[in-house]
Amino acid sequence: MAFKYEPEKVCQKLRCKEMLIHVDNPDAGEGEESLFDPYDAVSFWCECTHKGRGPDGERVHIECCSVGTSRRCFVGIDSLV
Repeated sequence: MAFKYEPEKVCQKLRCKEMLIHVDNPDAGEGEESLFDPYDAVSFWCECTHKGRGPDGERVHIECCSVGTSRRCFVGIDSLV
């Protein structure tokens, strides 16, 4: 499953290499950017723990570190302002 990085929808402590670099994707449609491969081979880590598990002991991934999840450690973009 491919993911699109939307900073306003993921925990602000979530990190992966793809979030730190810009890569042109020839498969992306006009005006669209995709930072992730069509398969999920991205390694995520938490800025708080520097590991693949968050402060709550659960795995770190874009699916479980997004708006709408019940993670107690979730830091939304609104909390940074």
